[in-house]
Amino acid sequence: MFFDILENEKKIQQIMKQHSVNIKNEKAVINDLKRKIKCYEQQSEQTCQALEAASRLTERIDEKEMMIEKMKEECKSNSTLLETLPLKIATWLFCTSF
Repeated sequence: MFFDILENEKKIQQIMKQHSVNIKNEKAVINDLKRKIKCYEQQSEQTCQALEAASRLTERIDEKEMMIEKMKEECKSNSTLLETLPLKIATWLFCTSF
């Protein structure tokens, strides 16, 4: 009976050691997962910032394209005006020469 008690105590100590090792391993896994989560959060934040910057650039490109279109229209309008200008000048000179 005494040997049974000693044997049981040894088993309990072995089980406690194994549990201690398991807990240590699980804490290491938890710490690793926390580190990975922090890394993913940083990557996510950087991705969000990059998307916001891309969105701002897209808006600016759209604005520039609109400005280019307006300038093209102005050029067409000015070109038309320039085409008719010699006739207007000639008419004005003819009218003022009398």
